[in-house]
Amino acid sequence: MLFSKLFVPLVAIFGFATVAFATPIAEPAPLAELETRDTQATGATGVMSALQELQAAVSPIVSQLSQAAATGQDPTPLLNNLRDTFTTHTTNIKKFSKNTVVAKADVTAVVSISLNIFLSIILVLGKFSIISVILSAHVDVFLSTFFTALDVVAPGVAAAVGAGIPSANVGLLVVLRLVAVINIFGLGGLLGGLLGIIGL
Repeated sequence: MLFSKLFVPLVAIFGFATVAFATPIAEPAPLAELETRDTQATGATGVMSALQELQAAVSPIVSQLSQAAATGQDPTPLLNNLRDTFTTHTTNIKKFSKNTVVAKADVTAVVSISLNIFLSIILVLGKFSIISVILSAHVDVFLSTFFTALDVVAPGVAAAVGAGIPSANVGLLVVLRLVAVINIFGLGGLLGGLLGIIGL
């Protein structure tokens, strides 16, 4: 079982994460860089709408996952629904031109919505005592695919989301084995050693 195998490494993971992120950062560097970009391109409103639609679609699934965790139910069917939801909305994001540039006024909102969506998912998955390696891999795939697509139309957003993850939650990325997500968020250097602890 994943939980039992990772119980000891978890102590090291969360202890390390607490130390590594003990010093607060006023503003993540990627976000600061994003806010200096030009804003001539169109389509930013569409990106915002797509993210808001994704958040609305994900919210009820997260609530159902929370209930499943509390009652010990198998999360597989709900994670399949979550995967299908992300697949649909990732396709929508990919429809935007590579030249789409999110306006300065919308950058913070894009990062905020994306971060909230991501945190809601990893926090609810963290409530399950057992998440199989296979299910974790599926989650890693659809989340990394989504953030890769989003980073095309809003370059730097993925790194800004990674920088915005609270220190108390960073260890969950390792526990859930979100290897691809860790790399897309630019956290490979920080968490690479922790992945080695669990053999990844």
